[in-house]
Amino acid sequence: MKKVLAILMALAMIAALVACGNQPVEPGQPSTGDQPAAAEQPAANDPPPDANDPPPDANDEPRVIRIAWFDDTLDQTRAVMLEAVEDRIAFINSERSDVVLELAYYEAQANVNTQIGQVETGLLLNPDVAIFSCVDTVGSIPAVEMIHDAGIPIVDIRDMGRPDLISVIFYGADEATYAAAMTEWLTRHLEADPELVFNAGLIYGAAAQIQQFARCDLVKSMAEEMSDRVIVLEERHGNWQTELAMNIMEDWIQSRPEMNLVVAANDIMAQGASHALTAAQRIDEVILTGVDLTDEGVALIQEGRMSASVGARLQDYGLMVDVALGLVLGTFTDPTYTIQEVYVIDATNVQDFINGTIKPFFS
Repeated sequence: MKKVLAILMALAMIAALVACGNQPVEPGQPSTGDQPAAAEQPAANDPPPDANDPPPDANDEPRVIRIAWFDDTLDQTRAVMLEAVEDRIAFINSERSDVVLELAYYEAQANVNTQIGQVETGLLLNPDVAIFSCVDTVGSIPAVEMIHDAGIPIVDIRDMGRPDLISVIFYGADEATYAAAMTEWLTRHLEADPELVFNAGLIYGAAAQIQQFARCDLVKSMAEEMSDRVIVLEERHGNWQTELAMNIMEDWIQSRPEMNLVVAANDIMAQGASHALTAAQRIDEVILTGVDLTDEGVALIQEGRMSASVGARLQDYGLMVDVALGLVLGTFTDPTYTIQEVYVIDATNVQDFINGTIKPFFS
């Protein structure tokens, strides 16, 4: 009996050794039969371990936050804004260890149906927050409703007038402040020359985007208050297009030779008007203003081919990212956010603006 037990014990020991020999070898670990590796030493520049440090937590991985930006059109202005947003995301990702931001950008090419379709597609990626710029204040509502119904917070950068659907209105373009600043700039010209009478042409953006009307309506308000000094001769919609604005200006040069003020709702359309006035050799006879402070607009002011532009720095639109992130994390709860610094750039201060030494208009 003792002999049988001894044999069984020997067989068990052999089986155990065989089982150990068949275990897989992890990378960096000694294989069976190797000498045990020495305990890993910290690198020469690593700080010594702190006994009070808690053990690593598997839940300390950064949270991935997906931002979907549904834009109406990618023009010169939006290209700069998009770059500012991308730069801000890169900065936050480099500075914070608790979050990783990802951006998906959709450009509807000024088409409502395209925008609605892009929202349907974008929602399949389960974004955490949306930035939205409507193609049409009314026509784009179904797209916003889809985002809202999905429970996704929305940063509205066009102000659709639907606070029931969106989480926060981001006033990068504070239309009332822009209008007040440009009104004061134009009034100073009238005060400086008592004989001056403005015969104005107004180039609006897209007719469906009603919030931008204030950019040209300011001249109508001036005409109501100073009917002997300000006269509105013509108004058209340039739909944010350089070429269309150029064609409008060419028509006015022929039909309204007395026109001496052209107010465009953005620099892109002012650029088109500038091309037409330059070609007709009338650029020195007309005060031409725009909105947005684009690089192209600032360059035209430097060249004497545009009189002024009003707006915030497009680079400051990167703050949309901070607002969007705050909505997701619950640290931003206000219904609006406004970029406070507004500038009016003309020949007297364009170099200060380029140098970064200019002060806000209402400082």
